[in-house]
Amino acid sequence: MGRKRVLLAVVMGSSVAALAGAAQASAACADADTLPTADNIPQIRAALICIHNEERKAEGVALLRPDSRLAQAADTHAGDMVEKGYFGHDTPSGVDPFKRMRQVGYIGRGIVWNAGETIAWASGTFATPRNVMDAWLESTSQRLTLLAPDFRHIGVGIAIGAPVERAPGAAPAVTYTIDYGWRIQAKTLRACLRRAAEKNRAAARRLMRAKCHGLAARGAIEL
Repeated sequence: MGRKRVLLAVVMGSSVAALAGAAQASAACADADTLPTADNIPQIRAALICIHNEERKAEGVALLRPDSRLAQAADTHAGDMVEKGYFGHDTPSGVDPFKRMRQVGYIGRGIVWNAGETIAWASGTFATPRNVMDAWLESTSQRLTLLAPDFRHIGVGIAIGAPVERAPGAAPAVTYTIDYGWRIQAKTLRACLRRAAEKNRAAARRLMRAKCHGLAARGAIEL
């Protein structure tokens, strides 16, 4: 019953093939059970990143590093949903997550990338980082996104308020946007793939190509 109080959505996109994974873990992160307020957003953001990495660690996939560009894109979108009263990845004017990522310089010309976004809003005790993460993990599409093994970066956007009109006296609400990504310069990727092609053994070539594309848990060329 509780999970139905958290409304979710997810979108994925890339200029390379996307992979998916799954995991389960219990996060032991500071402020995971803290209700967000206007005064503790940095702590809530850190808690969400911590919980993501606890889950990813349990699955054996690469941990996520905070990226200021993705955080800017995510924060802008969370605030925009609350301000304009809509719940979706595209703004009323048609700006999608990947355009937002281009606007902040995370993706663009000469960059090979893979990216995704999850959004959620919840009220009352359902709005804590742990409860929102539990809801994401129970939804197949969100789970595959937040545990995708090729992502390396994360940006967390948080806005106090709901993206929909609510009855007077309703419990305080919080709106979340999480942006994920992996990126590499195209020229760097080409050079990496050339080195992979020079490997004598087929298994070594496959592993090197996986690392070039960010599909191996560790050792990939990252920006």
